[in-house]
Amino acid sequence: MSKILQTYDTYYPLGNVVVSLALKADEVFFVYHDTENEKDIRNVQKVLERKNVKVNLIHLQNDEEEIENIISNNPDIIIDMSAVRYLSLFLFEKALKHNLRVVYFDDERYCIKDYRTHSMITDKLYHLSIEDIVNLKGGKIVSSMHDPIKDEETVKAVSETVEENLDHYTAFIHAIQKLNSIITNSKKIGSLSYALSDDNARYVRNNSQNFYRLLDLENTVLTFKNSHFKKLTEISGSFLEQYLYNKLISSNLFDDVKMSAVVDFSGGSYETVRCEIDCLLVSNNKLLFISCKSTKASTEALNEIYVHNSMFGNVISEPVLVIVEDMSRLSPSIYAKGKEMGVKIIDNTDFVNDNVTEKINDIIHNRYEYEED
Repeated sequence: MSKILQTYDTYYPLGNVVVSLALKADEVFFVYHDTENEKDIRNVQKVLERKNVKVNLIHLQNDEEEIENIISNNPDIIIDMSAVRYLSLFLFEKALKHNLRVVYFDDERYCIKDYRTHSMITDKLYHLSIEDIVNLKGGKIVSSMHDPIKDEETVKAVSETVEENLDHYTAFIHAIQKLNSIITNSKKIGSLSYALSDDNARYVRNNSQNFYRLLDLENTVLTFKNSHFKKLTEISGSFLEQYLYNKLISSNLFDDVKMSAVVDFSGGSYETVRCEIDCLLVSNNKLLFISCKSTKASTEALNEIYVHNSMFGNVISEPVLVIVEDMSRLSPSIYAKGKEMGVKIIDNTDFVNDNVTEKINDIIHNRYEYEED
């Protein structure tokens, strides 16, 4: 049986679980000082206990003697020094006194190392899910605004529709919005069919290059080919979300991907704190918060995803803005602002060159580079 003794790290929730899961600990003892941390520690406790790791909480002010007892009763216990703060130094003194093994998580090399020799113990880390990482911060995924499409034929049609319109994506989005306005104001004559006016039918016919994969038009009767296309038309931005999700899933490069996730950070309080993230992606425990924008980017878009990452992520999570626009050329000031804020940007150039997933994988592995001014 493997047991870990460590201090709770307020600033780096992921660091509270990396060592114990990598070393397959059966039991973890968390030492903490501030009672304000108790609620946050419970969040970590829930995640570990779902992995069959028993968790004990030790308040230093009251239980310093208990720490001595734990060490005395568990001579093989491992001291985790990942949280290098004064409490960890307190534990290090105990380790020296009792000649205990001391380890830490190297978040640059992404491995577990021996604290004294700095030699690597293992780089085979436990891969947490998106829910696990969100839970560590006290949040939970409560729903999805748009469910991903599973039907292969529909997925293919959506991908081809987006790719055919990359060179004029803003015009495509405007056409989709116009189409939605038309069906909203037309008579419904079936679950997926609408009777259009002559003028509206003419508009759809003249813009058939945008819609031909999504619907059929016979005289003045418009019929969506399936319910998925109708839902996508109702929210034009969901085309890009769905396209990106499909690209990321089919690449098999990432551990977990969620589309249009609604995350609740209320923590059981009466005040509701929720946000919708267009895409959440995790690989090797690094979480990306991705915002999708179909048309022109703005400082507001940068601020939104930056705040979501800052509040709900951790020190190795990243904010990403995905937009079908050549930002460095068309919006250089916004691009420069994103660079200043550390928001990684995937833009039209990446879509046209079909290296969106490669660029996102570069972000995961710290290889991403902003374009030169």
